[in-house]
Amino acid sequence: MTVWAEQPHDNGSAVWGCTTCEHGAWCSDHTTARLEARTHARSHGDTTVNVIRAHRGPTADENRDDRIRTLRTAGHSIRQIAEVVGLSNAGVTKSLARTRTDT
Repeated sequence: MTVWAEQPHDNGSAVWGCTTCEHGAWCSDHTTARLEARTHARSHGDTTVNVIRAHRGPTADENRDDRIRTLRTAGHSIRQIAEVVGLSNAGVTKSLARTRTDT
């Protein structure tokens, strides 16, 4: 099991995720993401959270975001989508958070 939290290059919003159960969330900052990730890890009986240093990645891309949303709707996991689209798990999670419609 791996629970990870992103540390953004600009101290902005961050995401966390779990490769075991595919849970994760977008958070307002790294501290919150790491806290939520650690709490989630405890539910699996572990306290380890891997910190991933984010780099300046690709900017928002509507075509890619649409493709990610379509794959997610079709039932693909975050990890599967990341492999297909060529982004990190964090990038996919951010795209899904950016384009979510259930507000």
